[in-house]
Amino acid sequence: GMAVVLLAGGQAQAANTVGENMELDSSKLYMIWDAYDAEGNELDQYEKVMFDNGGGSAGWLKYDANYKSEYSRKYNWRFTPVEGQDGQYYMRNQKTFQAVKGTAMTTEDDHPGDYVVTDKTVANQGGGYILEVKKAEGDKCYVAIKSAETGKYMTTEEGTGDRTYVKFSDSADGNNPNSDWWCIAEDTNLMEGQDGKQMLWMTLAREAHYRIPAITTANN
Repeated sequence: GMAVVLLAGGQAQAANTVGENMELDSSKLYMIWDAYDAEGNELDQYEKVMFDNGGGSAGWLKYDANYKSEYSRKYNWRFTPVEGQDGQYYMRNQKTFQAVKGTAMTTEDDHPGDYVVTDKTVANQGGGYILEVKKAEGDKCYVAIKSAETGKYMTTEEGTGDRTYVKFSDSADGNNPNSDWWCIAEDTNLMEGQDGKQMLWMTLAREAHYRIPAITTANN
């Protein structure tokens, strides 16, 4: 494969080579979305964005199209290197602060299957994940996401579009763009000010938030 330099915010990032594992920056926040629909059509960045849906016993990984109109840190992910394991990362949601487990949750109700979930014990780092680079374009990288613990890949729900849970597949080999590929990019929207507004600072989940009177003055 050919090395491609990812660009984000005008800064050159580490080159990611097709066929190798993606290198991620633990200081950045990332968005992940379903790359292609069941017919092989490329999906827009905001159509099926992965998020942690919470839940009574675990956080269920899902994807939806609400990011653009309803921004939430549930769409932001941070990747932390697994010590001593080159190319492996822990994956933590920045809204719930829960880490993605390396093994699936299987249900016995009307929706059986292996679901990808986060661990509600926030002290748990979760399982290690490998992001295999399949294609790189500009600031986007197309990857197959594999659990280092089980060797299974994260997939959409069989590409049907009927439901929107992220699952592990026994049969996926990471090479089917329609179900096995995810697109990942740094979430540069966090740095962009809104019209008529100015961002003063940004804090992350579980950090202290301070309200300081008269730190700035409005136009009126």
